[in-house]
Amino acid sequence: MTTALSKEHETELINEKNYYIKCKDAFKNKNSECAIVIKT
Repeated sequence: MTTALSKEHETELINEKNYYIKCKDAFKNKNSECAIVIKT
């Protein structure tokens, strides 16, 4: 879903690696911890 306030990112993932994603909104508010964990 793409809106005026969202961003879409794309990258290649390495197998058997964990990715920890934090988010920040237009008002500079951030998650205190990881918002998304991607396990490959």
